[in-house]
Amino acid sequence: MALARHRATDPGRRIGVLVVNPGGPGESGVNFTFGARWYFSPEVLARFDIVGFDPRGVGLSQPVRCSTELQFGGPTTHPTDQAGFERLREHNRRLHEDCARHSGPIVDHVSTDDVVRDVDALRQALGERKISYYGLSYGTVIGQRYAERHGDNVRAMLLDSVVDRGLNAREYVASSARAAADSFEQWNLWNSRTPSSPLHGLDIGDLWDDLMARAERGELVDPGDPANRITTYDLSATLTTSAYAPDWDDFSSWVLSLRDGGIATPSATHSDDAPRCSPPRSRPSPVPI
Repeated sequence: MALARHRATDPGRRIGVLVVNPGGPGESGVNFTFGARWYFSPEVLARFDIVGFDPRGVGLSQPVRCSTELQFGGPTTHPTDQAGFERLREHNRRLHEDCARHSGPIVDHVSTDDVVRDVDALRQALGERKISYYGLSYGTVIGQRYAERHGDNVRAMLLDSVVDRGLNAREYVASSARAAADSFEQWNLWNSRTPSSPLHGLDIGDLWDDLMARAERGELVDPGDPANRITTYDLSATLTTSAYAPDWDDFSSWVLSLRDGGIATPSATHSDDAPRCSPPRSRPSPVPI
């Protein structure tokens, strides 16, 4: 298991170890720890060893390996009918078989419970009776499960952007949609209250509906890279990503560039998945002690 440790900058006041996981699933805790000074306040850095790890199957911890053409090819991951769903299911079956062939037995041992056992093994290897834990997004699932199984070994735990494990798939999607709608309203309010916004004074609802319609028809492209069409998923995903900081100024500039320059040409190629152009993300605020 790949590890990184950012030692407490004030050893005399050191409290202990803060194990971190940035979520994903699939994000590197090692890389997160390398950037610890951007994510944690000076007081936290002074009093804790920040310890990040790449969960099994991720990054430098015996990563799961798959064929590039299957991983990045295949049908749209957002089917609109049953036939499209069946194509996606068959592609996923082939991808699983391919990953198992390239990766070996590790593919059957990358569950959350497997990772939780690794976290406690890490605690023991560090010689700590208790650890503190900070998890983001999917990292909160690891934290919740660790608290359930090894609660006596937890000094303190901070779960940021909690995944509600009590929701079924339908409830989870509905909850996510409500959160996205709230983000849209926050962006709308910011534009109406911010004279310096590139979109100040415009009807954000009408503008967004127009961009969505153009994306649905395949008529919207990234002005900075006309070879890539912007999908409806690209639009919505970039909106919610921009809400994290939030980073409404850059996002509004991007939206304006789409309105004015995102015109498709016959040579543009369709893209179905992650956003191909998104505004710069601000660094998160330091986590207080």
